[in-house]
Amino acid sequence: MKRILLFLCFGFCISSLAAGEEIKTENIEKSMASPEKLEYGGYKIERVCKMNRFVTCNYTVSKDGKKLVTFPAELAGQETGAMFGEGKIEHTDFLKTGLLKLTGTPLETKDLAFKGFEPELVLMTFSGGAHCCWDYKIYSLFPEFKEIFAVEKWATGYGIAIADLDKDGAQELIQTSLVYDYGFDRPHVDSAFPLVVFKYNAKFKQYLPANREFTEYLLQELKKIPLTPVDNEKDPAYSPLIMNVITLLYLGRDSEAWEKFDKYFKLKNKEALRKEILRIISKDPAYIFLSSSKK
Repeated sequence: MKRILLFLCFGFCISSLAAGEEIKTENIEKSMASPEKLEYGGYKIERVCKMNRFVTCNYTVSKDGKKLVTFPAELAGQETGAMFGEGKIEHTDFLKTGLLKLTGTPLETKDLAFKGFEPELVLMTFSGGAHCCWDYKIYSLFPEFKEIFAVEKWATGYGIAIADLDKDGAQELIQTSLVYDYGFDRPHVDSAFPLVVFKYNAKFKQYLPANREFTEYLLQELKKIPLTPVDNEKDPAYSPLIMNVITLLYLGRDSEAWEKFDKYFKLKNKEALRKEILRIISKDPAYIFLSSSKK
């Protein structure tokens, strides 16, 4: 199963060669920390903790004395937040924040710490599980406080890699879809985690899926996955082929996706699996957006 385990690092260790040029990505968490308080442009981001048996902490964002948002979000009747050790705060890296220059929005303040561009506020929490769960929110601060990215909207997960893939001065966000985890009656270790590239859309002021604008990059990433026939009934490995098929469907290369599926999938349940792929992808929010003619 060693050939499958490489999927688990996609959210953190993505780098590739494309168009003869090395594309280096970086983990967004490297630019984040776990401060108790962060202030910028009239905004205050404060870590608030509740001491019960365990310590549960949230970040609260406010401006001019008005609370704007709590992360993780407050839910009526439920305790939310990053949970730390019994009676004391440990592993503060599980709840991070930072001001990062991502979208390339022109700077309107006089703060020279951010030369040329307004920073965005990034909030992150991690459950501390073996392979789950990361949560991210990204907000623009100027000219208004606005959510511009949230992982739950797209069913993506793990870490976020960032890179200016198209050299336009704005950072793309690269995550993996979690829609296919444990799909097709396969365990986590044999699940497919296709990449979703998010590009900032200045018109809608949102990070939106944009795989079809980065085809070359994604195809280069796909070459890193060893693809062998699925022909062992007793110990099949679906994930390399499913990863290829889903990635190609994301890119709108349907004929190529199914040609590869027919070539490499040799088990008796081929048609049932094809129908299941189509059923699941039809509910995948990233695919729905990518294949929509109205975007």
